[in-house]
Amino acid sequence: PIARELGNLGFGLVATTGTAKFLREQGIPCEQVLKIHEGRPNPLDLMTNGEISLMMLTSSGDDNDRVDGKELRRLALSLSVPVVTTIAGAKATSAALSAMREGTLEQVPIQDYFPDYYDDSIELIFK
Repeated sequence: PIARELGNLGFGLVATTGTAKFLREQGIPCEQVLKIHEGRPNPLDLMTNGEISLMMLTSSGDDNDRVDGKELRRLALSLSVPVVTTIAGAKATSAALSAMREGTLEQVPIQDYFPDYYDDSIELIFK
């Protein structure tokens, strides 16, 4: 799973009760915290203390998760903590972090991949 990949990259994992139980059953170590509505310590506390550098957040869809998720996303935004909210995004983030560990990344303009492409849309705007 994605969590194992992140752990292998050296990230410490923090999870609420159900997720923590699942991760441990898979042999993936993690710190367990409470959901916000369950009490403390919770992810808000850890973010406020600067202990979370990236948050991957999914929801069961119940009312408590929606409220907690909104609080978490708001605090993350105010503290500039990156937030990933989909499984596809988590996979892509994990792959990107892994690639970054393998060496320096080179930024290449997309035009370098399509040197013969001409975009005439700007001309259409000014007609």
